[in-house]
Amino acid sequence: MWTACAILATPWLGLLAALVFPGTAIHDPEFASTTIIALHPQVLLAVILLALLTVAVALTARRRD
Repeated sequence: MWTACAILATPWLGLLAALVFPGTAIHDPEFASTTIIALHPQVLLAVILLALLTVAVALTARRRD
């Protein structure tokens, strides 16, 4: 489960890591004006999916104890 979640989280963590580097875009320029809850949809999706993966790992770890 840990390995599967780590593999699934890799692209989303890479997308969020782009925010750290100056001058790096996290989206295509033609979609710059699209926002949902003041976030670009890709960033919002990354946050939601990383949260779901964290919950999945936590529930699996909890079940083993």
